[in-house]
Amino acid sequence: MSLEAWTTVAAVGTFVVITITAIAAFIQLHHLRASNQLSAMLKLLELEQSSALEDRFHFVRTQLAAKMRDPDFQASLGERPIDRTLHPERHIIAWFEHIGAWMKNGLIDEAAYLEYASPIIIQYWTLLAPTVQRIRRTRDVWLLEDFEYLAARAERWLATHPHGNYPKNTPRMGPVDSSDREP
Repeated sequence: MSLEAWTTVAAVGTFVVITITAIAAFIQLHHLRASNQLSAMLKLLELEQSSALEDRFHFVRTQLAAKMRDPDFQASLGERPIDRTLHPERHIIAWFEHIGAWMKNGLIDEAAYLEYASPIIIQYWTLLAPTVQRIRRTRDVWLLEDFEYLAARAERWLATHPHGNYPKNTPRMGPVDSSDREP
C-alpha cells in the first residue's frame, strides 16, 4: 500500500474517532442536562413541602382574601420594602416569580413542571392576582411578570391537555370515571 493510501486511511480513521467522540459527548451532555433538571425539580418539590412555605400557602388560601378587604393592609403593599412578616403572601408570589424566571430561561423543564403544577399555579395566580395588581400600582407594571408568565404557560398547558397527559397507548388500570373519558 502506498504512503498516500495509508495517509487517507489514517485521516478517515481520525475522522471516525472524532465523530464517535462528538456523538458520545453530545449524549453525555444530554444525560447531564436531564440529571440537572431532575435535581432542580426534586429541590423545588422539597422546598414546596417545607413547613415555612406551607404555612404561607395556607395563609394565601385561607386568610388573604379577608385581609385584602382591609384598606390599611392594602396600603402597606405600597411600602418599600414590603414587610413580609405582615405580608406572607409576598413569599408565595416570590416563589412563583422565581419558578417563572427559571422556566422562561430553560433552567427547569417546562413540560415536566407544568404537567405536575399547572392546577396549583392557576389556583394561586387567581388568589394572588389582586395582590399583584395592588403591588403594580405603586411600582413598574412589568413587576412580577415571571409569575404572570408562569400562570399564562400553566393556563396554556391546561387548555392543550384538557383530559390530562396520560399516554394514549397505555391502558388504564382501573375503572375510569365517565368524566375522565375523552368526548
